[in-house]
Amino acid sequence: MIISATYSPEDNKLRLYPSARLDAETYQRVKDAGFVWAPKQELFVAPKWSPAREDLAIELAGE
Repeated sequence: MIISATYSPEDNKLRLYPSARLDAETYQRVKDAGFVWAPKQELFVAPKWSPAREDLAIELAGE
């Protein structure tokens, strides 16, 4: 599975774009970090940037 991630300074949000459904463990980590599923956009979005969320996004998507 491929996961890409973006940060938008305009709205201070992190977004994760998974290419497929996340496994249960990864899904729980993403939810625990504060990301929520946006079904119309088919992505996970965090309501604001944080160092922990950025670290998770980099871990999942790579640099």
